[in-house]
Amino acid sequence: MYCEECGSKCRQVHETVVRRVRDLPLFEYRVVLHVPRRRVWCDQCGGPRLERLEWLGRYQRVTARLAQACGQLLRHCTVQAVAAFFDLGWHTVKSIDKARQSASRPLPST
Repeated sequence: MYCEECGSKCRQVHETVVRRVRDLPLFEYRVVLHVPRRRVWCDQCGGPRLERLEWLGRYQRVTARLAQACGQLLRHCTVQAVAAFFDLGWHTVKSIDKARQSASRPLPST
């Protein structure tokens, strides 16, 4: 278990909460993962922090690969079309699109 803030190794679990996370569909079936999110006690940061998961962001309810698949489709389709294809809310798809655009936009030079 590693701290999400500083990346140091943690040994003690503070609490565990189960979070429902959407993943890529399997054929015509919707896939919902029930992921135990552990808050670990980080000695480095001095408090409870979320455990780092590479495939799931801090407040995300979709996996990184579903967000990537949405981003690839958004290059050619509308937000409503992608939301209907993956059976997601259009707000979710729009936030994925905003994150994709801000990540691909270069930082302004000063």
